[in-house]
Amino acid sequence: MYTFEDYKNRISIIQVAQDLGYILKPKSGKIKPEFVLYANPEQSIKEDEIVICNPLNNASQTYFSRKGEKGNLIHFVYNRIQMFTCSSSGWNAVNEILSKYMDGTIVTHTTPTFTEQQAFNLADYDYRLATLKDLAFLNFKRNISRETLNLFLPFIFIARDKKASYFNTAFPYRIPGKDKIVGFELRNSNYKGFSKGGDKSNAVWHVCFNNDITKITKVFFFESAIDLMSFVQIYRDSLDLNSSVFISTGGNVTRKQIVNVMKFYSNAFPFFCFDNDVQGNIFDLMAAYFILEKECKAFNSKGTITIQIEAEGINLSLPAEGFSSEVFFYEHQLNNNAGIIKSPAPYKDFNAVLQHI
Repeated sequence: MYTFEDYKNRISIIQVAQDLGYILKPKSGKIKPEFVLYANPEQSIKEDEIVICNPLNNASQTYFSRKGEKGNLIHFVYNRIQMFTCSSSGWNAVNEILSKYMDGTIVTHTTPTFTEQQAFNLADYDYRLATLKDLAFLNFKRNISRETLNLFLPFIFIARDKKASYFNTAFPYRIPGKDKIVGFELRNSNYKGFSKGGDKSNAVWHVCFNNDITKITKVFFFESAIDLMSFVQIYRDSLDLNSSVFISTGGNVTRKQIVNVMKFYSNAFPFFCFDNDVQGNIFDLMAAYFILEKECKAFNSKGTITIQIEAEGINLSLPAEGFSSEVFFYEHQLNNNAGIIKSPAPYKDFNAVLQHI
């Protein structure tokens, strides 16, 4: 019997995609190749278009579709079960399909040659601490006050890839407890991204105003630096900055990010301040179980949230509409392990709230 980890280690999303008829998009790039599925033989109507991340490493390989869907090999197959011939359904169908690949009963294509993404190197960047003038767009476009920006100035850079002609606001990512910068969360007036090759699996942007980490009793997690700063501005009067740490995970949440932070700030209680949408609620669950060092598989597909926590015998399929991580925490006694703070409806995140104050 194979596990999902066995499948991810041995099978490439690219192989499965090509078997389903996805075609490598010409000139799509070798670091993040793109594949297109056409709805007609003339290739004039696109049915789907996917981008592959980490094409050379099956274990860490992920994809995202131009339709908004994303995930790993397991999600890719689960979301396309109807495109395969199999005798089962749901997760059993995923196992049936991928076990055939493991046994060699499905003929796979030869994977095209791709270029491995180079690791982040700080020497490739010109960078310096930001000034209020550098961050003017955050004031004018995001409504983050000069007072709030001034508070965060020691933790923000502007940076430019030496091959580029422009600077971006750069939030430096470090692994908690280490000084080395291993990536930048990048923002500008009309741009958001992450430095090429940066480590978003282990590292975070973290802001701590107290050098004595034993005094830190609260850790607040956010999806982005802008939401983090917006939250602090909104709730500044009720926050004790000297006992708090503020974390941006950069739009995703990984086990190592959560574990690294909580191990370093071992006296602190976590609060998840992720977006007030379906994915933000899913991040709450994932992060809570990461802290408990339990494997949590949770994702949204076609309006249904699938939650699997093998250690607790949980295997649920719930409607995405109306799903609440706060209710889930209450029903599964997670409130003692973490708290949840959401932006009030109808706002998706704290910067949306700030712009309507």
